[in-house]
Amino acid sequence: MKSNSYSILLGLLTLGLLDLPSQAQVSVAGSDGSDGVLVVTANRVINLGDAVVGAWDQNNAANAGKGVYDAEKWAVVYKFDSITINEGVDLTFVNHSTRAPVVWLVKSNVTINGRVNLDGKTGTFGAAPFGTEGGPGGFRGNVVGSGGESSGFGPPGGPYWQHRSLYGNPHLIPLMGGSGASTGFSYTGGGGGGAILILAEGKITIGSSGSIVARGGGNNSRDAAGGAIRLVANELVGTGSLNAGPEGRIRLEGNISTQQRYIKTPDTQTYRPGNPVRIWPTADAPTSRIIRVGGVSVTEDPKARIDDDSDVRIETQVAVDIDIETRNFPTSGKVALRIVPKFAPSAEYAAELISGDDRTAIWRVSRVLGTGFSVLQVRAYVPRG
Repeated sequence: MKSNSYSILLGLLTLGLLDLPSQAQVSVAGSDGSDGVLVVTANRVINLGDAVVGAWDQNNAANAGKGVYDAEKWAVVYKFDSITINEGVDLTFVNHSTRAPVVWLVKSNVTINGRVNLDGKTGTFGAAPFGTEGGPGGFRGNVVGSGGESSGFGPPGGPYWQHRSLYGNPHLIPLMGGSGASTGFSYTGGGGGGAILILAEGKITIGSSGSIVARGGGNNSRDAAGGAIRLVANELVGTGSLNAGPEGRIRLEGNISTQQRYIKTPDTQTYRPGNPVRIWPTADAPTSRIIRVGGVSVTEDPKARIDDDSDVRIETQVAVDIDIETRNFPTSGKVALRIVPKFAPSAEYAAELISGDDRTAIWRVSRVLGTGFSVLQVRAYVPRG
């Protein structure tokens, strides 16, 4: 038998001071400052792979500055006391193996006069056997190699010459970056823009020379989707820029704000922070995940690799059952499975309800899967109307 390998992926505009309705001081449990003080005085790269594995709100003093990767939350979380990024410097990131987004929880203030860069990589001409890397929390552009060309990765991704569309929700809960692009004719599409949440109990200042960027990578006139930028603080001030284009999302939450002076792509207004601030989906939020492929159980923290360290390996040339679990999702809704072969265009298939109810249900797609590596992605939705 040939070996098959499958990876699972899981306007109001005013100038001046904006006083929002009365709200409690911003605070968040678990923001203990245990990662220390972050001061960036020269160009710097943060390797998200250095994060220790654990609960997002655990004290990290023993590994200060490295952050914590929480698999259940799918995020690399840093709990800083304060952050200062000087003018003229770039802060960039190396992705975690899961490509998880970045969360900064800050006890006091954040001052950004340089650039925080979560852009997806630019596509290239020629072989790219693992696709174009997205920013943290973003998805890869398509693969190009001797076996052919794939579609872009991430929801919804796209076949040849299709590149991006808006998805997710305006609250940016859960936090998720942009979809990768696909171009074809030996060009890889750009990587999706990354995603970051900065939550400060004091003030976030983005100076006139400061910026946060989470742009989709471009190539051959086909951009990947922009990512997500969410800022939450008691005060949002400054005249810097935020860019999550094209078709990404920005979310701003503050009690006192001059953020309307920010240059924002896309534009947005400021909302009041919650009390307490909500960072993660609630325990009863709808979820969907692939639990078995061909009878082989899938890890709860898949990496979606398209190499020999893939999440599931099976050996068969007949149809296999791909089982999907939904929780807190109506069985009257729709579940769809997207299959992205490494060297061929993607296709999406409707899943059949097998058992269960609105609390927990099992859905199934039965397909003959081609030889080689593929990424499997699931989405659950309730059609409008």
